[in-house]
Amino acid sequence: MRHYNKHQPLFAVILIFASLLQGCNESASDVSTATVDYNDGAIWVTRTPLPTSRWGLTSCASNDKLYVFGGADHETVNEEFDPATNQWTTKAPLPTPHRYGATCSVINNQIYLIGGYDTLDNVDVYDPASDSWSSATPMPTPRHNLTTSAANGKIYAIGGRDNTTNTLDTVEEYDPTTDSWATKTAMPVSHHSPTSATVNGKIYVIGGYNNAGFSNLVYEYDPSSDIWTTKAFMPTQRTYHTSSVINGKIYSIGGASSNDAIPTVEEYDPSTNSWASKSDMPTAREVHAASTFHNVIFVFGGRESLTYTSTLQSVESYAPVND
Repeated sequence: MRHYNKHQPLFAVILIFASLLQGCNESASDVSTATVDYNDGAIWVTRTPLPTSRWGLTSCASNDKLYVFGGADHETVNEEFDPATNQWTTKAPLPTPHRYGATCSVINNQIYLIGGYDTLDNVDVYDPASDSWSSATPMPTPRHNLTTSAANGKIYAIGGRDNTTNTLDTVEEYDPTTDSWATKTAMPVSHHSPTSATVNGKIYVIGGYNNAGFSNLVYEYDPSSDIWTTKAFMPTQRTYHTSSVINGKIYSIGGASSNDAIPTVEEYDPSTNSWASKSDMPTAREVHAASTFHNVIFVFGGRESLTYTSTLQSVESYAPVND
């Protein structure tokens, strides 16, 4: 594995000291994942590449494994990555073909794969424990390039594009306990290809593309009140990026702000409604996927430009604790 690091000596000392404390005071299972460094002191680490290079894929984490679904020209591929061994395993293929521009969210370790191209309303449910798929009630509004986030046991499908390429402001709530959908208050501005992340029960929708072009708008959605609030703008206007949560902060990674992909990483702190620039990703990419393993974000595949060339197979992991 290739490491990109600016704090190696300092973090080596910290890790040795933490190890000594662990041996004296507690078992390994008692150590908070917020204090354990899964990137070996490095900011960015190059990992085992995807078995199948692809863009337009999506990824979710369940039971300490990371699952990467679909993607252009590989629409039914399902591959499992084990961060502990840095190894890939092929799993049961997706039941619905043409699955790119989809999104996924996790409830009770079940992965809900929602929407995608060709403007699908499908909801396919993957059970990693049995490596099997089942179907749930379709989403009321067929769409692709949407985002979903889970909050309070429900999944919220936000924005996207319909089959005429119209950009949508639609918000629909899925309840797995009743296998039913409900329409919620629309986004303030229509977006396709935004990202979203949940912190303290609220969903933050970040960037994407709207009628004005590349977006840096940030909205907070409170599912309990069904109210949207505008927050501090992201410094970089972009679409086709990812957003992941580590220790209550959101990390927006990569994407496109022109015809080329960017390596930009920016951190949003909902508690202060503020942004900070972080270390760039080694490989610029867009329409990639990302999932978290404890305090590390794993970034998968994508492509290097909007011209559909240079599809990526690379996987890189980012540790905010080291940045």
